[in-house]
Amino acid sequence: MPDDDVHHSHDKLFKVGFSDLANAAAMTLAQQYRQEGLEKGLERGRQEDVIEALEIRFGDVPEDLKRAVFAVSGEAELRRFLRAAIQVDSVEKFSEFL
Repeated sequence: MPDDDVHHSHDKLFKVGFSDLANAAAMTLAQQYRQEGLEKGLERGRQEDVIEALEIRFGDVPEDLKRAVFAVSGEAELRRFLRAAIQVDSVEKFSEFL
């Protein structure tokens, strides 16, 4: 095999290998972004659940209280807030959880 053919084959293999590696890295990054998006969406849904529970029970919820709920993050914390929204006697009592 001539020397040029060896270099050409090596270059071709390198490009294919690099392309596969780049595609795998891009896919992993895309999966990471997708997972983060899902988590943010679930968190937003839980925040909205808290506000909806308050609205069902007490009617209008003050905007500042809504903003405070939307500032809360974390599944455990939002579950605690949802339970509180279901159990408290008033919006004012719920505000004490914030």
